[in-house]
Amino acid sequence: MQSTFTGLDIIIANTASKAVLRAAAAEFVEKYDDVDYFPSFEIVNNSAHSLAWRPDRLHVNPEMVRHIVDTFYRTYFQTL
Repeated sequence: MQSTFTGLDIIIANTASKAVLRAAAAEFVEKYDDVDYFPSFEIVNNSAHSLAWRPDRLHVNPEMVRHIVDTFYRTYFQTL
């Protein structure tokens, strides 16, 4: 079992930290009308591993990065 410097299992620590960050982002978006959340993290994590990740499963495939950037652009800039 891998662990962090806190002694927690790496999967538990990673999941908890991502949940805190996502909750904070949601709260911020709710507070300000001119702020939006773009789900790039969720796009990667909810895609097939073979499409999202390089074989080392540590780095995102360049094609996935391109897809996310293109989606971001279409969402926020082509509608102007």
